Amino acid sequence: MTKGAGGIHAVRKALARFDSDGSGTLDIDEVKEGLNSMGVIDFSDEDLVRLFKHFDKGDDLRINPDELLKGFTTGMSYTRKRVVREAFDTLDVA
Repeated sequence: MTKGAGGIHAVRKALARFDSDGSGTLDIDEVKEGLNSMGVIDFSDEDLVRLFKHFDKGDDLRINPDELLKGFTTGMSYTRKRVVREAFDTLDVA
């Protein structure tokens, strides 16, 4: 995985591609379809709901990609950082 700003930029671009309705936020279906299009099929619906509940500030099962990235890069436990690193590695196609 590309580390630093380049890696974050690559993930930001991937998340922008997931936003199929152009709303600037992502819903569970957009994330699931985006991950599937990248060959990531081992995220369960339950995992995605947990992710959304953690990062969803409006409690409407929509997340802002910038808030998601901010949450990925600050103040996380070792276990959460490991899971996020695995997700970044999967999304970083460069």
